Amino acid sequence: MYHLMVRGSDAPTHLPVILAEVFRVTLEQTDVSAESEWEDRNWDAVVTCEYERLQDDLNWSLSIYAANKVEHRPSEKELASSVAQRLSASVFTSWDAKFPWVRRVALPDDSFTLARVLQPEDDSPAYVVDAAESRIPDLPNVPVMKFPEAVRAYKLPTSITHSI
Repeated sequence: MYHLMVRGSDAPTHLPVILAEVFRVTLEQTDVSAESEWEDRNWDAVVTCEYERLQDDLNWSLSIYAANKVEHRPSEKELASSVAQRLSASVFTSWDAKFPWVRRVALPDDSFTLARVLQPEDDSPAYVVDAAESRIPDLPNVPVMKFPEAVRAYKLPTSITHSI
């Protein structure tokens, strides 16, 4: 399962073609449906995407599943990059489970950055991008700064020495 959050107003309309290309399946083998939609789904699809509308800085939450018989399975990072390039929009995905508020952001130019994403405590679908480690083109007003969490998560190799 993949979970992406997208900045882009019409992402769901373009997703069937994008998912078919990325997972290397036919268009008929994909289904993209609203999370609450059950009647018009393609129940035979091998790649499915349920989407939910979000508020504030991020527009869509995407839950993407690939059946066991799907041979080509990109990493979540690769999928996010492909979707970002094809939609020309920022795509947010998980980065490190220890820091769930920090998200990896795939940018349309095939680069990545990190962003701090805040969600209100009332479980509303409102996500605010509080800061980023580099500029995000479709969120130009987000402050740019370095995250201490990123430094702490970076593992430095420790050499073992023996002194006599």
